[in-house]
Amino acid sequence: MEEGKKQCEEKFKQELLDVWKDAAEYKIKTYDDFANELRMLNERYVDEMEDFEEFPSDIVLESEYDSIEKFKEKMSLQVYALGHLDSIYGIKCEVPLDTEKLAIPFQVIFNNN
Repeated sequence: MEEGKKQCEEKFKQELLDVWKDAAEYKIKTYDDFANELRMLNERYVDEMEDFEEFPSDIVLESEYDSIEKFKEKMSLQVYALGHLDSIYGIKCEVPLDTEKLAIPFQVIFNNN
């Protein structure tokens, strides 16, 4: 049972990372779509974790939604996601220079992560 719980947690941690990468790669284009993706992921996580514990905690914390609202007016989702990947996950990426003055969206290249 404990092994199944651990596998479930790891699966959802990877899916959460993938959602952040999708935002950084401009596969998710708006903050609203991004928040919806996080909510759907969170609901699935809680549903599956109920097999292992009675009251599972969320994988996406309420503070993350607050942060999304805060930065929504300050920067593009793509830039926000790149900063999050760097600061939370330690994932660096390259942004090719002079791609038509770096208009958003821009291509990102993850360094083997």
